[in-house]
Amino acid sequence: MSVKIGVISDTHVTSETKKLPPAVVDEFRGVDMIIHAGDLVDLSVLKLLKTLCPNVKAVSGNMDNPD
Repeated sequence: MSVKIGVISDTHVTSETKKLPPAVVDEFRGVDMIIHAGDLVDLSVLKLLKTLCPNVKAVSGNMDNPD
């Protein structure tokens, strides 16, 4: 059994962009887990990633709000 994990960082999605690049959406369809390695900038990116895969883990980066 194999597990497919999508890894991404530095998305810098803001409340203005409100979407992920189409290439990310295409590559992450059907993954078993998504790991975001920081610099989300806006927590809305987690909701966007969870539309592709419910299993999302993330760490904060230097551009992220500590909250």
